[in-house]
Amino acid sequence: MGANLLALLKSHMPAIDKMENSLLKEEAPKALALKNPTMREVDEHMVRVAGGSSPQFPFPSADAYYAWAGSHHKVPGIRIPFLAINSLDDPIVAEIPFKICSQNPWVCLVTTQHGGHLGWFEGGFQREGTPPPRWIKKPVLEWLAGVMDILDKLGAGSGSHVGNPREVKDGFVMETGRPFVGYRVIRSGMEITAGTAKLLKGL
Repeated sequence: MGANLLALLKSHMPAIDKMENSLLKEEAPKALALKNPTMREVDEHMVRVAGGSSPQFPFPSADAYYAWAGSHHKVPGIRIPFLAINSLDDPIVAEIPFKICSQNPWVCLVTTQHGGHLGWFEGGFQREGTPPPRWIKKPVLEWLAGVMDILDKLGAGSGSHVGNPREVKDGFVMETGRPFVGYRVIRSGMEITAGTAKLLKGL
């Protein structure tokens, strides 16, 4: 994974070389000099320094960057239904915040034995050039259907005061004051399955 990240960095070097006063421009050659690096080595040599804007970046070490970027800072503040799925063999996620997630009733944390980092590929042969199917769509769609069913039973779909105030605009139900977040009922009573999940094609 580290080598793949460096290959991606190398492909962007013509644009990076044009940046003025850039930490990324300064640190990229050091990272590109690494031979078969691990992700931690890439993080230590480049991401902790140039992975974002100041004031957070640069960090004194990869460990300091990991401590800052960890999800444990954000999980306690979640106040909407939230699904997190992690594989126990994920080579990137070193620690899954089981305890913090279990303390927030809005959070549903699911783990699998295998799946790698954002993988969960299912078996079977595919046409050349076609990515293999991903298992991850199934639990996500089932969870979304379950959450919508619960909200519907609580009356959220009828405009009652469950959650934040809502308004209908151009056929979409949106939270008041948040015009870019909403939903539209296309068909009621439809079973959500992986085969109907065109909207989640990227998962």
